[in-house]
Amino acid sequence: HILGMSKGLYQYFVDPDTNVALTGHFDTDASPPWISVEPLLTKVKEHFDCTNPAITEIRLENEGSSSGTQGSHWERALFMNEYMTASATFGRAITFVTLALFESSGWYQVDYDM
Repeated sequence: HILGMSKGLYQYFVDPDTNVALTGHFDTDASPPWISVEPLLTKVKEHFDCTNPAITEIRLENEGSSSGTQGSHWERALFMNEYMTASATFGRAITFVTLALFESSGWYQVDYDM
């Protein structure tokens, strides 16, 4: 969580070009909680072959503890074995989804080819 996947850290995400704080890009109190940042949104839509312009948010986990699980993990129903889902599964992987979130924070440069 310390690298950026935490509802307590989304408020500190910045535009990497200007270093200005992002606003209005998440709601962890919503049902379901969501985040909407680039390039995360574009990469997830490409993965799911989604061309619907009405899809503007990525769902976060809405079950479990509101103090640690909800809003701080990927929605398991969508992202299955992605490392930052809320519970351990076989074959967990850090995929482009979490890498794109890191890049979207404005704190990291990501090499997707590694």
